[in-house]
Amino acid sequence: MLKHYPLAIFVLLICLCKADAQIIKANVLHPVFAGGASLAYEFKSDGNSTTSIYLSGGKKKDFIGIYDAYKFYNLTVEQRFYTTHKKARSQGFFVAPYAKFMYRNYFRQGVDAGIWFSRPDVELSGYSVGLGCAAGGQFAFTRHWLIDCFAGLGMSYYTQKEISYDNGSSGYPDVRLGVSLGYRVN
Repeated sequence: MLKHYPLAIFVLLICLCKADAQIIKANVLHPVFAGGASLAYEFKSDGNSTTSIYLSGGKKKDFIGIYDAYKFYNLTVEQRFYTTHKKARSQGFFVAPYAKFMYRNYFRQGVDAGIWFSRPDVELSGYSVGLGCAAGGQFAFTRHWLIDCFAGLGMSYYTQKEISYDNGSSGYPDVRLGVSLGYRVN
């Protein structure tokens, strides 16, 4: 049930926005690294800035050797401040503070290697919230099509629970990388 709320919020925000510049983007790196999809909606909010809303999710087996299965849903909102003269068309270099909310679930298969090593099955789920800052560039190659490249670093605070007990809370670095292909609606 929870996985449908971020999508509903994303669609509602797009419907409510009557902005001059509207861009819909898909991160092409996301399917490779996270095994899912990442969509973004960017709209002009004032003179030299835009607001971007990202909705992503993924499900991947053997997540970089740490867990056997990993799935997540993510909602990120960022405010982009463009630094170049092409501000009116949301192009050029930018800096973008962001806020992020994520739900995730991990599963790790237990291992029994006799007296040397054993590990029980583990399933963890939890939520995280975070803040950070990204930088990058967005450049059009036709009137409507554009490419958006960014990298960001932040800090997220999460709480997770194992099936049998509360694992507690802690912080971790949040890294964002993306190369998105976008389409300017107007």
